[in-house]
Amino acid sequence: MIDRIEVERLAALSRIAITREEAERLGKDIEKIIHYVSEIQEAGIDVEPEPETGVVHNVLREDGAAHEGGMFSERLLGAAPRREGRFVRVKRIL
Repeated sequence: MIDRIEVERLAALSRIAITREEAERLGKDIEKIIHYVSEIQEAGIDVEPEPETGVVHNVLREDGAAHEGGMFSERLLGAAPRREGRFVRVKRIL
């Protein structure tokens, strides 16, 4: 059985402040949880799960140009505050 001292050590490791009464009550709760888990482990499973696979197909598009180059360049450059030829002009960083 998990005693009060062990519960207090767990609480200290978890940085949780608990009273002596809470430690005793939690010790009983933890013991019940451990007992329940051991019952589940004893049940065991004899059935092998079968993998489920669906239809596999490629959902990606073919490689290639999605549209002709420069198709949107003029509209994007027109929206820029400043432009220099085919480029957007920005402030010098360095």
